Amino acid sequence: MKRKVYISFVLTFFCFNICFSQINRKEGIVSYIQGNNTYRFKSKLYFTVNKSAYKYNVVEKNSLRKDNFNSANELKFDTVPDEFGEITFIDFSKKQLFAREKVVGKAYIYEEPLPLMKWKLSNESKQIGKFKCQKATTTFRGRSYVVWFTSEIPISMGPWKLHGLPGLILEAYDDTLQIQFIFESISMPENVQANIVFPIKEGKSITFEEHKTIVETTFQKAVAMTDLPKGTTVKVDIDKRVFFELSYEK
Repeated sequence: MKRKVYISFVLTFFCFNICFSQINRKEGIVSYIQGNNTYRFKSKLYFTVNKSAYKYNVVEKNSLRKDNFNSANELKFDTVPDEFGEITFIDFSKKQLFAREKVVGKAYIYEEPLPLMKWKLSNESKQIGKFKCQKATTTFRGRSYVVWFTSEIPISMGPWKLHGLPGLILEAYDDTLQIQFIFESISMPENVQANIVFPIKEGKSITFEEHKTIVETTFQKAVAMTDLPKGTTVKVDIDKRVFFELSYEK
């Protein structure tokens, strides 16, 4: 009888530990709607304890979409989706950030030191989904951001390059509403290891300085280097307000 009780206790303890460890695994997926009044993307943030990967602008096939061209075969959108998407990958243990960005159909990959963000916390709070969130603000690369984060998920991560708060960022937008990240859902714990590996080969490697030059010249240099279908003409009239980064720290 005692042996049966002992075995039952061991099994219960073992199962409890498995369940407890699963519940407390800080790995998950946050789904957002990214965009503004002009465009909308489905996006996802994959996170572990010390790494994150934010992905958007993903399609199934690595090809130019027909709906990106008008009847005159002119490219009418400045960023073309593919199956890898646009990615911001952060390794917090190494304090490094890697990004893959699309510019008129061509992918660029660059690396930069993890930028420092100076946050101002507010006493304001609101409910997002089932989470109580706190307001914070910062100015980063030419934009002023308002974000809502939850300390109920104590990881310092968020969409795109936004990070550094004592909780997961569930909502963010700049003061012009040109950049918005709206919370849709969260799933955790999840095994996200396959999505945290940065695809360093699917694009042209450039330096961070080259990346800044491309942004600051309104992508004109990138257009000249891009291979487009035969007979395609390019009309570049891009509103710089939709760029994430408008300026850089000196």
